[in-house]
Amino acid sequence: MRSKPWLVAVLGLALVGTCAVSVWTLYTGVAWLAAADMSLDVLRGRGRENTVEIVAHARYPFGGPVALTVETSAGDVDVRAGQGGAVEVRTIRRGWARTAAAAEAAARAVVVTVRPSTDALALAYEAPERERLLDTGPRVGVSFIVTVPRATTVTLTTGPGDLTLRGTRGAATLTAAFGEIEVADLEGTLAAESRTGEVILDGVHAGGGDVSASTAFGDVRATRVVGRDVTLGSRAGDVVAEDLVATGEALLESGFGGVGATSVRAGALSATSDNGAVEVRGGEVTGTLTAHSHFGDVDVGGVRAASYHLRSSNGSLTLSGPTGALDLDTGFGDIDVTGASDALLTLSSRNGRVAFAGHLSPRGSHSVRSDFGDIELSLPADSALDLELETGFGKIRSELPVTVRGDVEPRRWAGALNGGGARLVASTKNGQIVLTPLPASR
Repeated sequence: MRSKPWLVAVLGLALVGTCAVSVWTLYTGVAWLAAADMSLDVLRGRGRENTVEIVAHARYPFGGPVALTVETSAGDVDVRAGQGGAVEVRTIRRGWARTAAAAEAAARAVVVTVRPSTDALALAYEAPERERLLDTGPRVGVSFIVTVPRATTVTLTTGPGDLTLRGTRGAATLTAAFGEIEVADLEGTLAAESRTGEVILDGVHAGGGDVSASTAFGDVRATRVVGRDVTLGSRAGDVVAEDLVATGEALLESGFGGVGATSVRAGALSATSDNGAVEVRGGEVTGTLTAHSHFGDVDVGGVRAASYHLRSSNGSLTLSGPTGALDLDTGFGDIDVTGASDALLTLSSRNGRVAFAGHLSPRGSHSVRSDFGDIELSLPADSALDLELETGFGKIRSELPVTVRGDVEPRRWAGALNGGGARLVASTKNGQIVLTPLPASR
């Protein structure tokens, strides 16, 4: 069989591209190992056994609010509020090498830049670039422990390393390439981002400002957070919020992980996951509550909202205690709504049971549909409705006093309940339709 020149060329280009990606992956992987104070010796089982730390202390007095900037290529940064108007800095230079002498020499050679001014202080360490890809020489890193006046705006940046901020008042920006971020008891706006690491917020009050916390790989957990717009996101990890207040919008997103929210008060709430369960418990939303999962169950309960928008491509939808417009749709899963009051229904499952128990709004039109599944409606005995019920394959049964107009057909009813009222359309292509009286509340 003769080979086609164009096909050979395409295959050749694909091979070259694959090789290029492999080389780039190897290069970036080694670069990360280098930045994280490791070498390829670790992979061979021979790690550096000698570590030397050189600690220096400095004090910088200030007469008012301070703007602090700390940047390190490799190391932790810990900033916390103290008493008084001075900034106290503890700088820890570390060296790793095969011998103690080499480790100490490497640590002493580290240069830390300090730039003080009348109302600001900048601390920086920039690691020298490696001239050789497979450098197995000494490694260094610099960590900072800083005590600041409470009124301090903060900007913290690290390569590999953790960032910690506690007790300050002022805007804060924290960025970690590879490490965890922890913020507690902050009064001010916050932007926290880690490319790889967990982000934890505990007590952030931004007032009329915004709060955002995100990571590409790791969980995001937030407790006692107050702001205008609050955004929490992870591409691969859980997103969990508790006691959150957003006067604007609360946005919780995960690409691959669960999303959970407890006791949230917001102008609007959006909780979404591409691949994971979504659960919202308790709170109040003055606008729309949106809860979506492409692959996972969605469970919302005890949250008062103006309207509810629940979606799952592959999962069940559960909603308890809602009031207002209910728009629920799932591609593959059951829908279960309980304890509803003054509800306006748009419920649809392409493959699953649809069950509703509660009070319907006397205004508007209600729609309940399933392509493959039963429809179960539990309504107050005094409900006044115009009914259109139809099943393609199944039966219709009612324990409520339905007056059927025209001929009585086993699979299609058109009639009225208690003289008629709001319009209710319920249809399934394959399943039963059952109407039962809602048990009287005690």
